[in-house]
Amino acid sequence: MAKTLITSIGIENDSMGIRAAKINITRTGSKARIQVAGLSELRGDFSNDESVAGGMRKMKEKIAIGAGDRVVTCLAGKQVYVAQIPFRKLPDIEMKNALKLEIKKSLPFEVAGASIDYQVLEGARKGDTIQILVTAVPGVMLSRHLNMLERLSVKPWVVDILPLAIANAFHLSQKSFAIGLAYIIVHVGPAVVNLIICGDENIPFFHRSIYFSSVELFGDGVTMEEKDVTKKLGELADEVARSLSFYEKTFSTSNFAGIFIMGEYLEQDTIKNVIGGKTNLTAEVVDVFARLKQTSNAPKGKFEVAMALAMRNTQ
Repeated sequence: MAKTLITSIGIENDSMGIRAAKINITRTGSKARIQVAGLSELRGDFSNDESVAGGMRKMKEKIAIGAGDRVVTCLAGKQVYVAQIPFRKLPDIEMKNALKLEIKKSLPFEVAGASIDYQVLEGARKGDTIQILVTAVPGVMLSRHLNMLERLSVKPWVVDILPLAIANAFHLSQKSFAIGLAYIIVHVGPAVVNLIICGDENIPFFHRSIYFSSVELFGDGVTMEEKDVTKKLGELADEVARSLSFYEKTFSTSNFAGIFIMGEYLEQDTIKNVIGGKTNLTAEVVDVFARLKQTSNAPKGKFEVAMALAMRNTQ
């Protein structure tokens, strides 16, 4: 049977870093074998379009993106919207316009010109109502992103959004899911923590951004007294606990499987222990590489999202 080789690169960025994972995918029929070809990170100030473009240019050279490589990127920030909603089944040609009207009041930006996408969650139907996972970003935000990559001669295969990329990274790390349990994922960025709750089709998807400056506690050259670090982490843990309480009351779901953490500053167990202790749930750091049986010397949790983006090309 003929084999095909694809080189796939996932790129994730925030205001202080750009991370890329490069994998080689060998396909034989429907089976795919992956091999990590490289992980790379750039640190710096990437808080505006110009600095991000410069960083992406450097990353293209550093990770050696070729003309035939498939690149997957993602969008993040307060203007990225994702929600699971019950909705009536409509033909595809009508669905996006109907969803625009449905989520109009919930969007943190104008719905006019928004880029809308959706996924029907199979197995979660009730009568004539289906469950829809809908995503939206401002059209101008997506256009700026695509134009920046075009100037670098990079045409992305997929542009994802960070909350779903985080959820996909978690899914990659698990062999299976227990039916009816809600899994809590905490992604620690330098200035924002993204909290995701997901599970099988009957577990409502939930996303919340928590503004928390982890770099002020753990960044290079930072010296903060332990009591102050504990206080700040306690405030973050309180926000996580409040989110779980809101989820429980809103969706009548309290069967939490545990807390799964990825992102920055996880080399020590400080963040994991504080959040786990506050919520009385087991907490562990996500390790996609172990699940994929790949060797990595990278800090656990740091490149999980980039790997999940690269793995989009195995689907």
